[in-house]
Amino acid sequence: MPKKRFFGFQSRFAPDLNGFIKYKKSLGFVEGSYFHLNSFDEFCAEKYPMEENLTPEIVSKWCIRSNKGVINRCSEIREFAKYLLSIGKNAYVYPTKVIPARHDGLPYIITYAEQARFFEATDCFPHAKKAPLMEYTAPVVFRCMLECGFRPREIVNLRRIDFDFKHCTIYIEDSKNHRDRRIAVSYDLMDLCQRYDRIAEHFFPGRACFFPNRFGQALSYPSLAYLFQKTWDLSGNDAGKGRPSLYSFRFTFATETLMRWVEEGKDVEAMIPYLSSYMGHVKFKDTYYYIKLLPDRIAKMNFMSVEGIIPEVAEDEE
Repeated sequence: MPKKRFFGFQSRFAPDLNGFIKYKKSLGFVEGSYFHLNSFDEFCAEKYPMEENLTPEIVSKWCIRSNKGVINRCSEIREFAKYLLSIGKNAYVYPTKVIPARHDGLPYIITYAEQARFFEATDCFPHAKKAPLMEYTAPVVFRCMLECGFRPREIVNLRRIDFDFKHCTIYIEDSKNHRDRRIAVSYDLMDLCQRYDRIAEHFFPGRACFFPNRFGQALSYPSLAYLFQKTWDLSGNDAGKGRPSLYSFRFTFATETLMRWVEEGKDVEAMIPYLSSYMGHVKFKDTYYYIKLLPDRIAKMNFMSVEGIIPEVAEDEE
């Protein structure tokens, strides 16, 4: 599993990298959004241990060191270079014209049949001696993601105190753009979470996080992604149409909610603000994006005329 965390920068760029991460966090980004810079720091410490300026040679060699993750690597080093310029330092900004184009198709929407097979796999998740709680975590954490439309980083940051079992609500603190919100959940899901909480408390008494890893600390984003991919493989779902990601739960939640409203005859345009608030969107246009994912017969309805306001949102930006 990739380690998308920061363990302390060591190169000559360390002070500026720390400043850059602090600056981005002040804007609402999480430090894991720039995890490639952790490898960049190691690269500089090894190859350019005495260099303090972000030169064209360093940037170019870093960007082309591997074909894997090249777009994100180039984008992150560009952001860092622009930050250096903003604080009065010299830095080479990698040209956008030489960055490979991103070819993002429509997000993966998990069908009802795939959901059934997937959750059957979570309910039969194999026992592991080193991580015995995972067989209990898999059935709950992914049901929460599908039924509530959580962002992946929101679900791993949930704490025990965020769950109000009596009133069936979950509090989401300091999410994207430093926004907080409280969402209502179904009684059945809350009952499932409460039963999981008792089991997890047996393994890790007095824990603060809701979904702990095998050490009792909060489950990390990479660990959650690994758990998802392992469960998806166990489900036997056909990956022929592409492979889903953790964000597929959020996309599926939004489109299923819109479809349900249409089938119930509700004024979807009037309901959009509610969905936007529930999902933690800053702007309504971010919610309208999901209209692109609806079937043609729905997208052609009058209220779906949103030309010019549907953004082209990449999966990792949503």
